This record gives sequence, C-alpha cells and structure tokens, in this order.
Amino acid sequence: MTENKFKTEKINGDVISILQLTSKIGWKETRELSILRILYLSSILFRFRYPDDNNPFEEDYEFTVDSRGPYNDKVINNSLVWLLSNEMIKQSESQKAYSLTGKDIQDLEQIPNFNTKREWIDAIIHILGIYGEDNIYDFVFRDPEYRDTIDRQSTKTLNLSESNKTIETLHEFQGAFVNALGEK
Repeated sequence: MTENKFKTEKINGDVISILQLTSKIGWKETRELSILRILYLSSILFRFRYPDDNNPFEEDYEFTVDSRGPYNDKVINNSLVWLLSNEMIKQSESQKAYSLTGKDIQDLEQIPNFNTKREWIDAIIHILGIYGEDNIYDFVFRDPEYRDTIDRQSTKTLNLSESNKTIETLHEFQGAFVNALGEK
C-alpha cells in the first residue's frame, strides 16, 4: 500500500468517526468547517491529555491559518471527495455539510491508531456537543496557538507538538487550579 493511500485511509477513518459520533449526539449533519475544527482541536489538545504518548494526529495533519480557522487544504478535502464518490457520505443541499449514507463501512479498526484517535475525537465531540456546533468557532479562535500565530501574522503551519501555546496555557491553568485547590 502506498503511503498516500495509507494516509488517505487514516483520514477517511477520522472523518467517518466524526460523522458517526456527531450523529450520535444528535447532529443531523456536520459542516465541513466543523470537521476541520474538530480535527484541529483533536490534534492540538491530544498532548495535554496524553503527554507521554505519540500524537497520532500530528503525523497525519498540518494546519495553517485561514480567516475561517485552522485549514488543511489537501488531505481533508481529498477525503471528503473520496468518501462522496464512494457513496459513504452525502452532502446537504447547501453543499456545506455532510452526513453518512448508511452504506456499510469497511472495518475501520484495522487502520493504525484508529481506536486511539476515535476515543479522543469522541471526547472532543462530547465537550463540543454540550456547547453546540455553532460554538466550535469560539473554541478555535480563542485557542492560544491559533491566536499567537494570527497575532504574529505568521504563515507557518500551526504547532501541534507538545511545545505549542495551547498546551503551555493548559499546563499553567492546571498548575494554578492545583495550587488553589490543593489535594481537594
């Protein structure tokens, strides 16, 4: 299997997971920008929850800054096109949102890191589900790594490693929280 096809399968698994999990919490369809933002939040926050683990999102995604949020112009779009053409997902009439077709989907668990990524995406979606799809925008645009890149007017890709501003900010918050509450 070529590396490109292998990567496409991993991205397809992530997109299908998002559509399955958002459907599970009651979203009838999920906007393309929400898919991008969920993958960004999953990528950037993984190291905070799993500091000793390899970030499986980091090897699959590179996000750049766009006026609509973190953007990945190739792999996610290619995945959506492939899934549409293979009738695994369908587009809404407005062509801005996606849902599953109900077609039987291959055994996704064979994809490396699929279960790890799916569990983490599930956690992110449940948090976002509390606030609603429209509020994903606020989470992303307040993200310290994204804000820092915007403020510096940088065109570099967003840092998904353990040294990103988001993880630093969360560790500071965690430290202040522990200091204020102690063992309680």
